[in-house]
Amino acid sequence: MYKVAVPAAVGGTKAVRDFLPVNQFFIVEPGIAFAETYIVIGAFKTELEAKKLLSFLKTDFCRYFIGLRKLTQHLSRDCWTWVPKVPFDKSWSDAELFDFFELSKRQRKHIVQKVKEWS
Repeated sequence: MYKVAVPAAVGGTKAVRDFLPVNQFFIVEPGIAFAETYIVIGAFKTELEAKKLLSFLKTDFCRYFIGLRKLTQHLSRDCWTWVPKVPFDKSWSDAELFDFFELSKRQRKHIVQKVKEWS
């Protein structure tokens, strides 16, 4: 299966918060194994399905909810508890997610600003 993965520990350069850069998410092709250095976020029969999850994970929207819980370099299971579930029948952008969850302009601005501060 195609797997969407991320390192189990991701450090940042800022002393305030270790965040999760978008270039840390990646797809692992079928037949490739790896150790506990990485966390599998999802597994799919097709690469297209994996790319749809990857598009969601790279949004400020998703990374905001991870960032609320990720206070150390470790990306534990708890870091994912506030990430809302969305259908993966399509690729996602921040604008689409903001509309999907009917966020106000103020909420949208807050998310973008916080992710920028943490990055």
